[in-house]
Amino acid sequence: MTTTPEGRVAAALRSATIARRWETRKLKWEGRVGAPDYFILAAGRVFLIECKQPGARPRSSQMLEFERLNAAGLDVLVIDDAADAEPLANEIESALAGAPNRLEEFSFKRYRRWND
Repeated sequence: MTTTPEGRVAAALRSATIARRWETRKLKWEGRVGAPDYFILAAGRVFLIECKQPGARPRSSQMLEFERLNAAGLDVLVIDDAADAEPLANEIESALAGAPNRLEEFSFKRYRRWND
């Protein structure tokens, strides 16, 4: 059973992605500081997800790494509430279908404004 606040967020994310049969992997990065926690592959598109405990913000080292990955063309998203797992998965589905979506609500860039 997951008991940490961040663990509950991660468990909700995994449940939402597994229910959609997306490939979901917990990542371990060697030689990188601040890299995202999860890799999601859905319909040939990659999403990198950082799970934080409720109300927590990415560290500055994470923000720098997210910016690098985003500049390389990867979607880096942050989730800090277990209740947001389903809405995030729904927005990913919208993005995959080419429909208007609100992925920016989960984008690390939203956290940049908090850090300014």
